[in-house]
Amino acid sequence: MKLKDRIDGLKLKTKIICLVVLVVMTSLLFSDWMIALNMERSITREMTSKAEVVSAMLAQAEWVRDGLEGKRPLETLQILAEKNRVASRVEYIVIIDMDGIRKTHPDRSKIGFRFIGGDDASVYNGETYTSIAEGTLGGAVRAFTPVYGTNGKQVGAVVVGILLSDVDIALERIRSFIYLGVLLGLF
Repeated sequence: MKLKDRIDGLKLKTKIICLVVLVVMTSLLFSDWMIALNMERSITREMTSKAEVVSAMLAQAEWVRDGLEGKRPLETLQILAEKNRVASRVEYIVIIDMDGIRKTHPDRSKIGFRFIGGDDASVYNGETYTSIAEGTLGGAVRAFTPVYGTNGKQVGAVVVGILLSDVDIALERIRSFIYLGVLLGLF
């Protein structure tokens, strides 16, 4: 028996119920997709904004400026950067000089080496911006802010990063609620 014959043999009431279930299921799945897409954009914007705020705040900090001008030991700079990283709940705070050499990094073995990612060129020209790039810790949303010395000349930059895996974890938590809503809606 062909599908068309099976459908023709169903009662009108059954056909209407099947059609309603199909329409509701399609609507719920489309809504799920739209909500997930919107939440992904929202979470990425939120994480980017957080990185920008932390980066801008640290670029104004006296201890950062003093460290880049050589008025404060680099070990103190590293300790303060780590305290701020933990307090602000970002993945990394990297302070770099005008040659792109890291003065701080969560992985101390990276200190003294060139910043990685290829997205740092504009910060040396005084630009403040964000990017998404692959660094030594993985793909991340990164906020770049120049740091100016006491004489007004740029002495380096602050880079704050939030790993994309953190964004994915937040999205997965939200998606599980969305999926639960779809299942309840289908039920």
